[in-house]
Amino acid sequence: MDPHGPIPKIKERSWKPAPLWQVTRTSTPRSINADQNCETVIVGAGITGLSIALSLSQTQHVVVLDAARIGEGSSGWNAGILSVDTTIDLRTVEGAFGDDEAKALIDSLIDALAQTKQSLALDGNTWQSGSSLYVAAKSRHRSHLVDEATVREKYSLPTKTLSKKDLESNWRGFSAALELGHEQGVHPVELLLAMGKTITEKGSDIFEDSPVESWEHVGDHFVVRCRNGSLVHAQNLVLCPGLKSSDITESSELSKLLVPVVGHVFVTEPSEYFADLVRNGGPVALWDTLQLYHYVRYLPDGRILVGGEETPGVVPGTVLDASDGHIQKLYQWAQDHHVHKLPAIQHCWKASLVVPADGLPLVKFRRLQNNFLVSAVTDGLPFGMLLGITVARCLRTGSAQPVHMLSNRRRLALAAKLLQALPVGDSIRGLACKAAFAVLRLWDALL
Repeated sequence: MDPHGPIPKIKERSWKPAPLWQVTRTSTPRSINADQNCETVIVGAGITGLSIALSLSQTQHVVVLDAARIGEGSSGWNAGILSVDTTIDLRTVEGAFGDDEAKALIDSLIDALAQTKQSLALDGNTWQSGSSLYVAAKSRHRSHLVDEATVREKYSLPTKTLSKKDLESNWRGFSAALELGHEQGVHPVELLLAMGKTITEKGSDIFEDSPVESWEHVGDHFVVRCRNGSLVHAQNLVLCPGLKSSDITESSELSKLLVPVVGHVFVTEPSEYFADLVRNGGPVALWDTLQLYHYVRYLPDGRILVGGEETPGVVPGTVLDASDGHIQKLYQWAQDHHVHKLPAIQHCWKASLVVPADGLPLVKFRRLQNNFLVSAVTDGLPFGMLLGITVARCLRTGSAQPVHMLSNRRRLALAAKLLQALPVGDSIRGLACKAAFAVLRLWDALL
């Protein structure tokens, strides 16, 4: 007998991760249809929420609630690049927080990726491992690469400096590059579904199509009310709403430090040439040194994913036509920098994510008697996995002391401080974000 009662009939609808990442689900999504009791309830089944649940489910019963389906949010529309470098340079982290915390961040990221991979046992087509290229977008950016290489080598991270000549067999227009180790890539939706499967196999529960209406702290526990009236009683409450952070009062402090970004992506048809490049030890990914950078992911089957052309704002994940202006700019950029002719575009889309103003994840802990209320937000899969391990460890040990550089109480850069001062949801905030992007484009054009 199913202890949760009969599975409710799911109404037919199109399931909407990014077109490249669409898969056939082997399990029927389950909505909550009865009251639940657990040790921790997590709102949001994106990479952060599922990573926290994956770590916690080893020792406790967890309930995860999501308003939609796994993979429908920004986690299911991204490029699936698992890197410790694309969001924020290590030299920037070191300058802001010092050697010890910079090393701790990198070690923790590498460990989080390794733990996640080991716990899920994904195959080589779903989870790639190898190196990536960090390329100088302009010749005067070579000094930037020298600085980054120096910092990486100090922390014993595998790094090799490549010259223009080293690159010219496959790439053009780059004056130098760093070849970086510990780089990986994953099918994001397969990753999320595998995490969900492992979480439920350990005895915890994930309820999709189960939007949360409200929550309150009553006595010695939290009560979360779902829209259909079902209640979840839990000792701890973790909020991981991603793009919906600004809609939740408890997360508003974090929302002030977030920039909503719309990214554009296209994927080509398969190419035997690029499949051979990957098979022969070519990079998993490539990205450049611009502030508003462009990136490439090389997939095992020879397809190329290219992303960038970012603008401020929030949009639902949307399939685009190849004639879209941003997609055409991306395609031209990619063709200009690859020696071999790119295949035709197979898929393209745009989707939103929220980016912390200083590039690092944000966690807020609040203790209510013996219970913890946690808000967590980040961009990208690697930091989501890192938050999973960090938040789970704090909840297991009863400590509300996450790593300082992940806390919302950390020392902020000037840009983050200015953003924090603006009201959430105010039109002035939107104008400020547009102005900031304009400044970054000017910076990229001039420097």
